[in-house]
Amino acid sequence: MANAQLGVFSLPQIQNEPLVGSPSSLMLMIQLHYAPNSKERADLQAAIVELRSQLPIEIPCIVDGSPVALRTGQDSNSRSNPAKQLNN
Repeated sequence: MANAQLGVFSLPQIQNEPLVGSPSSLMLMIQLHYAPNSKERADLQAAIVELRSQLPIEIPCIVDGSPVALRTGQDSNSRSNPAKQLNN
């Protein structure tokens, strides 16, 4: 009996976090860990402050690619700070 093959899979390249090091040497590449007092952590914290300054935001309801007007809105609160409303 021949071996059955269920399929051929090709995984996409992982792009979760920027890598530090040479792309030609995977052994030297490390993920950023945002250590205290690091430039990466300072950049991350600055981005969070910038995003929070834009709250609350309007979150439209999109159905089939088109915005839909709703009679009543629904509150969307932050999971890490439930008292903070994210939308208008």
